Amino acid sequence: MNPITSEELRTGESDLREMVARVLSGQLEKEKTAWRMEVAGEYSATDTAPLPASRSERQKLREAAFRSAIPNGSLFNAYDTTGGAARLSVGRILGSGANGIVCRVQDTSVSSRAVDYAGKFFVRHLAPGSSQSIQDALSELTQSVEKETAANALLLERAALGDLLEHGIAVSHGLCTLISTHPQDTKLPSPWLSSPDEVSSKGRLVIGEKVLLMPLLGPALTKFWSKAMSDEALKYLVYTLVKTVSYLHGLGLAHRDVKLSNFVVDSRGKLFLIDYGFVTKMGDTAFCGKGAPPSYMDPHRAQCILNGEDEIVVSEHWDSWSLGVTIVKLLCDGEKPFRFEFPDRKLQDLVKNKTYLREFLQKFLKALERDKFVGDSCPFLTQERKKLLSIAMLLLDPQEGTRWTVRQLEQGHPFFLT
Repeated sequence: MNPITSEELRTGESDLREMVARVLSGQLEKEKTAWRMEVAGEYSATDTAPLPASRSERQKLREAAFRSAIPNGSLFNAYDTTGGAARLSVGRILGSGANGIVCRVQDTSVSSRAVDYAGKFFVRHLAPGSSQSIQDALSELTQSVEKETAANALLLERAALGDLLEHGIAVSHGLCTLISTHPQDTKLPSPWLSSPDEVSSKGRLVIGEKVLLMPLLGPALTKFWSKAMSDEALKYLVYTLVKTVSYLHGLGLAHRDVKLSNFVVDSRGKLFLIDYGFVTKMGDTAFCGKGAPPSYMDPHRAQCILNGEDEIVVSEHWDSWSLGVTIVKLLCDGEKPFRFEFPDRKLQDLVKNKTYLREFLQKFLKALERDKFVGDSCPFLTQERKKLLSIAMLLLDPQEGTRWTVRQLEQGHPFFLT
């Protein structure tokens, strides 16, 4: 495989900029929906990476509950970590997960130079009849905030803010604490809960007053569609995916939650890695059951859990395997790299059922065979994409002795030797 050229990188970045515009305008979603309808019955929509219209019911309920407490356009008085005053306007929801809702946030405290951010609100869902108390949920929110703050500090210990951003590491700008509404100056409720209406019939949302301010970037890679992407754009993405994670590993850090939804692209076509809540120093230990979800789990973590162990030494292999899965999902429209059915649950939830978990992990490890790799069943495959898929295969080699790490790819694979 020949090295990627500067011209190919420029073309790929340009194509990606155009793709970002189509995602943000909603045009790409319309194209994908129309194509699915045209070929219905030949290609299952459930095999593809989810678009906004196909978000899970849990996401929809969380976001609706959040909006019942913080409507679009809400304005809050706040202060930052230095005690400086801020006035935050909360806009549309950009994304959501089990523990956070990310919105467009603007600091309007200085009207002549308002600053835009992606603001992460920390939340916990309390299901009806749950044994978890509101106080327990608030305690978990505090732990999440502390974890994010520590991760941010760790990144800034290793490199300057400008260098991190230049290499695609989307470090946050710090925390703000909301204190009251503006201009009414009404104090926020404590605890802060979503409204108890029909939207919240399946539980209520506990919302923290801390907001993590992050760079306002573009859509996540889950919003893209490989059929609509040029080979040049995909080559550019694979190149920058490897470069970004390799840079983080060069700082002696592992992300531990590398996945398609944690990579975003800004309007310039620049790729960023986000969400550093699990970032860990290489050589430290971490719980086997926490980190990237089951479909991104590497064999070492699987064996660790299967052996009944609690912790594993963090190494480059954790992120390297997950990046291999990420590349396959990017190239193959959401397909998983090995023919094996993963449950739609978090690994932490699976741990609660020991019998099922053991059976699941045994099936997972048995499925890791070269002849079960997605290969030619990957949709929209071209000759160039086959070459990119071969890079992912090096990261996902079932044989540990011949499995590559991300840094080995960057330093030794011809494609990256520009």
